[in-house]
Amino acid sequence: MDLKELQSFCMVARLRSFSKASQSLGIGQPAVTKHIHRLEAELGKSLIERGTRPTQLTPAGLELFRLATPLVEGLLRFARNERQQAALAPVVVACTHGFMNELLLRSVQSFRVVEPHQPVRIKLGTKQDVVSMVTSGAADFGIAPSPDRLKALNFAPLAASERVLITPRDHELLNRPLTSLAEIARYPLILLGYMTQTRVLIEDAFKEHGVAYEVAVELDSMDMVKRYVELGLGIGIGHKIALDAEDSVNLGIVPLSKFLPSELVGVTTSRSRPLPEAAAKLIDHMKQKLEKTVSRQAAKSAPGAARRSRS
Repeated sequence: MDLKELQSFCMVARLRSFSKASQSLGIGQPAVTKHIHRLEAELGKSLIERGTRPTQLTPAGLELFRLATPLVEGLLRFARNERQQAALAPVVVACTHGFMNELLLRSVQSFRVVEPHQPVRIKLGTKQDVVSMVTSGAADFGIAPSPDRLKALNFAPLAASERVLITPRDHELLNRPLTSLAEIARYPLILLGYMTQTRVLIEDAFKEHGVAYEVAVELDSMDMVKRYVELGLGIGIGHKIALDAEDSVNLGIVPLSKFLPSELVGVTTSRSRPLPEAAAKLIDHMKQKLEKTVSRQAAKSAPGAARRSRS
């Protein structure tokens, strides 16, 4: 016996009208009629007196109305409470260290404008941490490069992102093309924490070529990396997509695609759990912000952009 069928029957019985019941329930009158017919077929009894106005119940209909009313009201009240609790539960986002922090911040900002009472919780970690949080249910979705194993996960690509060198605006490495990673290793490095994907790649590359290097400062936030670089404490390496349009004014940015691989970045979700509605809305906001960020970065790197910025 379906709850919607019982709900339609109880509303018809209470309002004594199919048309009023359909309006109250927000569904078409044929749907209400179909619900009643299904109940009668399942019970093997007529519930409504045919041809009477206003609508009258048969003795079986009166008995069902008496029994079903508290059940339907209780189940609907339970469903409302569940929805309210779900609305209060925070959207939990797992994000790799220093990756898309500013984009995520702006996405949450616009999301909170339209969902002012919906809390958001952001957890940072390595790529492996993000995969573990999404798989275990500790996060509703993750923002990270494509996971290595997708058996239990869905991955929706957002954009490809190359790694870039970040320097102070007047750094000497900006005066000539980079020919090797050894040129970078001559300067103090400001990097994200150990075991982050970019950190592993750059250190493995240095070791493979026998290049000595110095990690001057280790940070958990790409925003802090940019700040320390801007203050002249060293040079950093990160994802291009984690940069903002303003960074090209305050920092020197050099592509490293010749030396380090680009990665496909996207949203990771669990295949075994439905995505909460609020989480889906936040992802939509992030996609919109990402499109604008990529467009601005493309405009900055378009032919003639450098000449315009110097003029």
